[in-house]
Amino acid sequence: MSDESGIEGFIQARISPSAPRQAKLTVLRFIAFKTIPSAALCFDVALIATVSILSGTTYHLVWMGEIGPIHSFFGAGSITAALFSAILMAR
Repeated sequence: MSDESGIEGFIQARISPSAPRQAKLTVLRFIAFKTIPSAALCFDVALIATVSILSGTTYHLVWMGEIGPIHSFFGAGSITAALFSAILMAR
């Protein structure tokens, strides 16, 4: 095969000296610099709410033998995430 399609093209792109630079430029074009803080904030909010739900249900399962009020755990996680986000954005 003389064309660089398929696996041959992939291998050639991987071993060429300009491949790391091209890959880095592709990633930088894919992710805009302005979107990184917003993405990090959304990730933090989702993580805080998820951990709140998981820790609340785990506590209730271990000590009380039931799952417990998930809506209350989500509410507490949401309030905590809102306070954390407000402090983070004020910095």
